[in-house]
Amino acid sequence: MGNPFEIEIAAARQKKLRIGLAALAAFFVVLSIFAASYIYIASVRFEVVLKSYQSDVQLSVINGNAINYASDRVFLFSGRADVKVTAAGYQSEIVQLSKNYNSRKVTVTLEYAAVEVYFEATEELSNPIWHLDGAFVSSNADIHKNLFPGDYQVELFSDHHESVSLPFKVYPAESIRQVINVARKTVSYQVVSMPTGAEVFIDDQYIGKTPIAGTIPSSAVHIEVKSSGYETASEIINLSKIDDSLKRNYNLRKGMYQVPVSYNPLGGRIFVDGVEKSISDQLTIRSTGAANIVYSKKGYASEAIRVDRNSNAISFNLEPVFGSVIVRSTPPALIEVEGISYGETPLKVKLQATDQSITFNRAGYVPKKVPLKVIESELQAIDVSLQTWSDYYLAQSKAKLTNKAGVNLVRFFPKAFKMGAPRSQHGQRANELIRSVQFSRAIYMSEHEVTEQQYASYAGGGPSSRIPVTNVSWIDAALFCNWLSLKEGLEPFYKIQRDVVIGFNASSLGYRLPTEAEWEYVARYANKKSPSIFTWGDEYEITQAAGNVADEDAKGIVRTFISDYEDGHRGKAAVGSFAREKSGLFDMSGNVSEWVHDIYSIELPDDNKTYIDFLGASRGSQHVVKGSNYMSSSWTEFRASFKEFSDGPEANVGFRVARYIN
Repeated sequence: MGNPFEIEIAAARQKKLRIGLAALAAFFVVLSIFAASYIYIASVRFEVVLKSYQSDVQLSVINGNAINYASDRVFLFSGRADVKVTAAGYQSEIVQLSKNYNSRKVTVTLEYAAVEVYFEATEELSNPIWHLDGAFVSSNADIHKNLFPGDYQVELFSDHHESVSLPFKVYPAESIRQVINVARKTVSYQVVSMPTGAEVFIDDQYIGKTPIAGTIPSSAVHIEVKSSGYETASEIINLSKIDDSLKRNYNLRKGMYQVPVSYNPLGGRIFVDGVEKSISDQLTIRSTGAANIVYSKKGYASEAIRVDRNSNAISFNLEPVFGSVIVRSTPPALIEVEGISYGETPLKVKLQATDQSITFNRAGYVPKKVPLKVIESELQAIDVSLQTWSDYYLAQSKAKLTNKAGVNLVRFFPKAFKMGAPRSQHGQRANELIRSVQFSRAIYMSEHEVTEQQYASYAGGGPSSRIPVTNVSWIDAALFCNWLSLKEGLEPFYKIQRDVVIGFNASSLGYRLPTEAEWEYVARYANKKSPSIFTWGDEYEITQAAGNVADEDAKGIVRTFISDYEDGHRGKAAVGSFAREKSGLFDMSGNVSEWVHDIYSIELPDDNKTYIDFLGASRGSQHVVKGSNYMSSSWTEFRASFKEFSDGPEANVGFRVARYIN
C-alpha cells in the first residue's frame, strides 16, 4: 500500500479538476445563450406581404457576408449583402442590407408573376385572327402568351368559321392550355342562268339545275355552270368574302365550232386572236363574231386568215423569205448548207431567213460546222479558218497514253539528225551509212518491248508474262500492229494479202513498227542536246545503263561475255526491270533486239539530200533489226547506230510499236 498521506493529496487534486471542468462547461453554455440572443437581437427581420394567393416565402443570401437566421431573419456580419425573397406564383425581389441599416425590420411586398397561357382551335383555320381583351395579338394557328393573374377575354376570327368569344381567368402559378371549339359558317347561295336549266357543279359535285338555291359550308368553292351548245361558266369564289350569301347570274355564251385546217409547211405556230394554240387539223373557234387566225414559221412570211361560223376549211401556204450571206474561209473550202452543196469559198449565197448551219469541207482539213442565223433581206458575212487534220490530231494528243491492249506509249517530236555512224567511230560497221533525215510528223512509240502477255492476246494463246515476246517474224510483228490498229478503231498501216505484207499506207495513223530513223533518233537524240553513240551517252563504259547484256551470268550460253559486270539476268528480263533511259523508254539497249519497219538495204544515200519521214528502201527480202540484246558483249552492238538484218524468227529478237500522231 502507498503512503496514506499521498493518497489523500491525489484525491483532493481530482476533486478540484472535476469542479474546474464543470465550471468551464457552464461558462460555454452561458456564452452560447448570450451569442444566440445577440444574433437574434442584431438580425434583420423580413416581413413579406403577399396578395390573396398564399405561398411559402423563402429568404436566400445571394451575395455578401451574411447568414439566414430562423425562417424570417438574416444576420449581417460585415459590409453589404443581397437577400433574395421568393414565393411560388410571385415575382422575386432582391433587398440590399448594410451595417448602416437603421431598422431591424424590412417589409417586402411581392407582386404576382406572369403565367403561361396557350389556346388553339379544333380545326384548321383560314386566315385566323386572335384578339385579347379587344386588341390584336396573333394571326397564327394558335396563341401563346404570358399573362398576369386576372380576368381576360379571348376572341377568334376566321374566314370560314363563326367567331368565338371566350372569357377566362388566370390564377397565380397555374398555366392554361385550352382547345377552343370552332364551327364552320353556313352560306346560302342562289344561282340563276340564261338560258335556264343549266347544270350547276360545286367542287365537281353536281347539285342541280338553274335556278337553284341552298346552303353550303363556307370555303373557297369552284362553281361550274354547263349547258349543251354553250361555253361553260367557271369561277372560284372565296365565300368568306360574301356577306353570308352567294348570288350568281350567269349569261352563258354560245359554244365553240371547229374549222378544218391544213398547213404548208408543217412545224409552224398557230395563233387565234393573238393567243397561241396547239397545232391541230381541227381548229376550235368561238361561235360569236369572227376570229383572226395567224400561221407563222421561221424562214417564211406569216399568213393571216379571218374566219367565222360560215367559214369552210382553211389552208395556209407560207412563202419563204431570204437573206444573203458572203462566205469566206482560209484556205478555200467546199460548203454545204443543210446538206445542199453551194460550191467553193469565197462565194455569196442566198439562204432562207432561218437558223442554218454551214459545213466547210476540204481534203486534209477538219470539217467545220458553223451555226448561222440568216436575217430576212439582210446581207451578212462569215469568215472561217480551217484546221488541218495533222494539227488537230497533234493538238488532241497527250504526252503519254495507254491503249486498249495495255501498251504504254510516249509522244516524240523528232528533229533532224544524221543517222548512221562515221568510219572513224570505234566499233562502226560498213552498213551504218550516214543519211540526213528530217521528220514532219510527231509519233508515239511504246515504252517497252511488246510482252508475251500482250502478244498472247493477239495470238489467242501462249505464255502470259512481262518478258518480251521473241521468236516472231517481221510479218508476225506487222500483223500484230494491224490487229492493234483495228482494236483502236484506226486504219491499218500495213496492206496484207493472205498473211503477206504487200505494202503500206504512209498516211495511216495506225500502228506499225518504228522506222529505223525513228528508232535511232529516240535511242541517240531524244531528250539530249546532241546525238550520242550509245543510249546513255558517248562514254565507252559499261554500267547499269547498258541494261540486260551478256554479263558474268551469261557465261555458258554465249561465246563471249563482259567480265566484272552483272545485271542480275542470265536470259531475257521482264520489261521495265532496268532504269528508264534518257529518251524516256526502256530496254533500247539490251534485253532483246527489235524489228523495225525498214527493208534492209546497203544502197548508198544521196549526200546532198535530206530524207523526210524516211521509211526505208522500197525493195528487198529482209528487214532491219536494231539494238543490242542479252547476248551482246561488244562495243559494236551496244552502239545505237548498230543494225542487223533478218526476216525469220530469232530467239533474241522482239519488237516495239509506233504510230504517227498527225
